[in-house]
Amino acid sequence: MAEIEKAKRMERGLFKRNGSWSIDISYRDSKTGLRKRVRKAIGTNKELARNELADIRARISKGTYLPENKVTEKITFRDFSQQYLSRHARINNRSYDDVVDKLNLLNRYFGNLYLSEITREVVENYRIERIKEIKGSTINRHTALIRSCFQRAIEWGIFYGQNPASGFKKFQESPKLRFLSIEELERLYSKCHGELLAFVKFAVNTGMRRGEILALTWNDVDINTGWIYIRTSKSGKPREVPMNENVRDVLLSLRKLPDKPNIFSSPHRGAFEQAVKRACLKGVSLHTLRHTFASHLAMSSVDIMTVSKLLGHSEISMTMRYAHLSQSHAKHAVDVLNHKLDVKDESCGTFMAQNDFSENDEKDGKIVTALFSRGNDFSRGGGIGRRAGLRILYRKVWEFNSPPRQFSRNLLVLFQSKHRSADN
Repeated sequence: MAEIEKAKRMERGLFKRNGSWSIDISYRDSKTGLRKRVRKAIGTNKELARNELADIRARISKGTYLPENKVTEKITFRDFSQQYLSRHARINNRSYDDVVDKLNLLNRYFGNLYLSEITREVVENYRIERIKEIKGSTINRHTALIRSCFQRAIEWGIFYGQNPASGFKKFQESPKLRFLSIEELERLYSKCHGELLAFVKFAVNTGMRRGEILALTWNDVDINTGWIYIRTSKSGKPREVPMNENVRDVLLSLRKLPDKPNIFSSPHRGAFEQAVKRACLKGVSLHTLRHTFASHLAMSSVDIMTVSKLLGHSEISMTMRYAHLSQSHAKHAVDVLNHKLDVKDESCGTFMAQNDFSENDEKDGKIVTALFSRGNDFSRGGGIGRRAGLRILYRKVWEFNSPPRQFSRNLLVLFQSKHRSADN
């Protein structure tokens, strides 16, 4: 019975009319969600009709079925990129200028090819060739843009078939962020001139994104109160950025032209790249100026929440990648403890902090004495670790009516010194 039902299912979609076999099935398009119908005449050979039906169903399940009456429009990648910019990027991408720059680069390789000529192999060859010249992270962005272009072409009925840029494994991206030291920044300043120098100084001292800076008009800055007003940021929300004396000097040095409402007319990317090259700097882009702003704030002990607010991040996790410390500053931060936690041995055998004790010394001393009196497990160095000892300490502190959040630093110093003596 089961074999009969299976045979019937195999025959579904096959019909014989006037001695000729035909295929007639319907399916739901995985991309649009619409129901579609496939009707195709095969001929008098039933076995050939079965094989064709099985092939169509397999392609439908994989999402690669292309109706025979659908033909990809004959349009070059360069021409389609203009449609992509006007119909999609200008509306949906806040970093529109970045998309324009990326497409200009991609058009050098794909511009003269028809969309139907750009296969997966063509995209793969591009990736293999370009990895010799640019970073893997840049290729990942380019591949994502190609994929987005073809996805829009499929949605708009311009391209039929599988997206040639989908399914590629991303190149590994380095987590290390490049920022400029003070010495490197001085070298870069010395190689910049005119509006480029003003742009670089403005970016380093505000941490604003390139697109945000280029969108600024003179109505968005108030030199008297010292505030910059960003109307639309990457997160879609307006924000305010305070200006320091460096930013104020930059704005006062620029001429306000009546026919140009924007403060900066261009990021001068080409001139910036030449200045970086003359300054003998490596791995530096315009976005490095934003990294520099955030990194130097963090190294100056500015709290991470303030850095996040100044950068305009919607989530604090995004700020953590900017608020890193250089190795020298991390070493300096640890060296600070040499002065804070340095202890010396007194004649009474108690280790004391260099700083004077607080008013709670007498009370703290009673607590520590009670903790290390005969009968306490860790007073004899019985193998109990420091963490276990601290838990006992906390319980004893509560017994002495001194909440853990309020007992003094001196108590911990005394505890650590007693614990060290007990271990010895």
